[in-house]
Amino acid sequence: MNKSLRSYLTLILLLLACQVSFGQRFWVAAGASNWNNTANWSTTSGGPVGHPFPDLQML
Repeated sequence: MNKSLRSYLTLILLLLACQVSFGQRFWVAAGASNWNNTANWSTTSGGPVGHPFPDLQML
């Protein structure tokens, strides 16, 4: 396998691994609240709260 193909495949695998780690966040607040309050976010719909809120660093 030539070096450029190997580099390309490595890059693709790294990008895919990053996408998997981002995950999803669900708004679980009962009413209107602040976006940046961790008590409003969960990693599952209707699940436990206290997860970091989504921001640009998650992209």
